[in-house]
Amino acid sequence: MSEEEYLIETGKSIEDAIQKAIKKLKCTQEEIEVEILEEKRKRNIFGLRSPTVTVKVTVKNELSKIKLIIENILSLMKIQGEVFQKKEGSANIITIYTAGYDGLLIGRGGKTLDALQYIVSKIARKSGINIPFYITVGNYKRPYNKSKNELQ
Repeated sequence: MSEEEYLIETGKSIEDAIQKAIKKLKCTQEEIEVEILEEKRKRNIFGLRSPTVTVKVTVKNELSKIKLIIENILSLMKIQGEVFQKKEGSANIITIYTAGYDGLLIGRGGKTLDALQYIVSKIARKSGINIPFYITVGNYKRPYNKSKNELQ
């Protein structure tokens, strides 16, 4: 993992800054590492000191980073959906659930889904993520253990 997905966030307390970062990164407390960069009190207009904390929140899990890539692609496509990740044995599976856009994401014979898989894997590799993963949409099951020759 060469580059890490991180976010620098400020808040009134450490917990406040962490919660803001978790909302922006769309991940859980277990999937992040927190580093406190700065704790200080600033003077406001009335001369009172108010606390400010700056934290650096880093996503630990490579599968979570892939999930974030897919969520960003979906938002750029203006598709509302939820992305879930799970690990079954040695298989890393990311499932996308949308309301009415499943057919658009799957495409005829799964070709659009294959293209999405290709694009996400290219972006992930450029980001230094080298784990194998598999994308599914809704309840669509494609045979990922077979080669392309067996499918045709």
